[in-house]
Amino acid sequence: MAAKYGPVYHMNVFGSQWVVISDYGLFQEVVRNRDLFPNDAKVQEAAALCMGRSMFASEGKLWDEKHNIILPFMNQKMLETTAIVTQNKAVQLLEAIELEKSPEGKVEVISLMKRLTLDVIGEMAFGVDFEAMTPKQRKFDGMSFSELAEMQLNAIRSRCTSIPKYLWNAPLPIFKKEQKAAFILRKMFDGLLEQAKEKLDKGEDSNNLPSLIIKAREADPNVANNIYPREDILGESFSVFAAGHDTTQFTSVHLIKLLAIHQDIQDKLRDEILKLEASLDGKEPSAAQISRCSYMSLVIKESQRVYVIAPFRIRQAIAATSIGGYPIPKNTSVVIDLYSIHMNEKYFKNPEQFIPERW
Repeated sequence: MAAKYGPVYHMNVFGSQWVVISDYGLFQEVVRNRDLFPNDAKVQEAAALCMGRSMFASEGKLWDEKHNIILPFMNQKMLETTAIVTQNKAVQLLEAIELEKSPEGKVEVISLMKRLTLDVIGEMAFGVDFEAMTPKQRKFDGMSFSELAEMQLNAIRSRCTSIPKYLWNAPLPIFKKEQKAAFILRKMFDGLLEQAKEKLDKGEDSNNLPSLIIKAREADPNVANNIYPREDILGESFSVFAAGHDTTQFTSVHLIKLLAIHQDIQDKLRDEILKLEASLDGKEPSAAQISRCSYMSLVIKESQRVYVIAPFRIRQAIAATSIGGYPIPKNTSVVIDLYSIHMNEKYFKNPEQFIPERW
């Protein structure tokens, strides 16, 4: 696209001004200036409506403060927990593959990866086994967690892409499903929040997401009043549940596809994993040991380059400015075309090829 239209080109979309950027340097210029180029208001409103007042739906100083509170959630201890949970769930994944494969030996990889990531996030973030990998799947008010997550994400996608804002509160079927899912999830997250509070009140430690935010809130009264009231904690729970599993599922599915196509890369990665296993004397690997699998890291990075999790990012110019000498009027939607950047010969030689060693 950059070769045809240049690094910056203007569009008129139903009367609205849009600018599409497909240059890496200009991309950095935009994303590093959140004050001038905050996330697009429509995307923020859609996220807030569907997932509550989470960090995902925040901007500016509030985003920074929430980020500083959430960041400790991904500390080394939580990474260790994730590694253990993932290994346990991988065993269930193998069992599910045997149970669900067709007579021809085929399996539905997308469904399996979705359920796997939901189970890992359930235990890691909330201390709850969603049992998505089991044959029956655990139900909450008659709906599985994979169904609840899909309803949430479909509503966000529809609001951001195809349904005009004036119809967002209309009684459309997709929004009726979303409202039902939101009611069920809110009831569940409300219960988890109360459990976390009761546990902490008894002096028992807990490192799940609601507990972490409650502890941060109690450490600084300003956090309670201004940054993380109850609604915002619930918003973070919605956000991690829906967006967290979707991005991980996307990466996992496309990584499996690429490894199936490129057997030589699969063999090299497998050799690295087997070497790690041989060094453990029968013990489970820790997160730190897994992180030292350097080739695995290269494979994941290259997979995310070829299959971009979010191929487009939308920011909004809140004042008239310029990008790389190109004029940008006030209120212009600035679309960052990450896919074009990833597929540009200027940045990646033979961009259509899957080459982990390029990193």
